[in-house]
Amino acid sequence: MTTKHGYILALVLVLFSHKFCAGTEIDDLSLWQPSLIEKESAKQGWPDGYPNAIGKKGERGLCQIRRKVWSWATKCMHGRSISYGRAFEPELNKRVGLWLLKWNRRTLRRPDFLGREPSLEQVLAAYNWGIGNLRKVGYRVSKVPSSTKQYIKDIKRIRARRDAKDYQHGTRERYR
Repeated sequence: MTTKHGYILALVLVLFSHKFCAGTEIDDLSLWQPSLIEKESAKQGWPDGYPNAIGKKGERGLCQIRRKVWSWATKCMHGRSISYGRAFEPELNKRVGLWLLKWNRRTLRRPDFLGREPSLEQVLAAYNWGIGNLRKVGYRVSKVPSSTKQYIKDIKRIRARRDAKDYQHGTRERYR
C-alpha cells in the first residue's frame, strides 16, 4: 500500500471511530487539546501553536484565553488570580485551557444546566461561544452561530488528521 493510501485508510478509520464511538470521544479532553491549540493559535511555522498569539479580542496564548476568563480560572485553580502577562507561558496556558474545557464539561453535567453528559460539540461550543450563550439556545449546537459550528468542525477535522498521522506512524499508544 502506498503512503498516500495508507494515510487515507488511517484517516477513514479515525473518522469512523469518532463518529460511531460517541460515548468515548470526550472521555479524555486532553486528547482534544492539541487540536484546539492548533485551531486557536497555529500560524505558519508553528504547527503546534504560537505561544505569543493574540486574538482579535485580546485573547492570549496557545488556548486564546480572554483576560476576564484567565483571571477567574486562575483564581479558581490557584486560589489567586495569576497575572495575564503569564498567559503567554505555554505550559501554564495549556493547563488553564484544559481546566476550562473540563470546567465546561462538569458544569454542563450539573442538573441546573444540561443535567447529563454533554457531547463533545457542546463542550467545544461552550469553550468557543461561552456556556451562558449555549444555555440561551437550550444547549442545541444547531442553534449556535455559524462561526462556532465551523470552529467545532475545524477542531474535529484537525483531530482526525492528527490521529491519522499518528496512527500511520504508530506513535499513538492507543493504537498499539
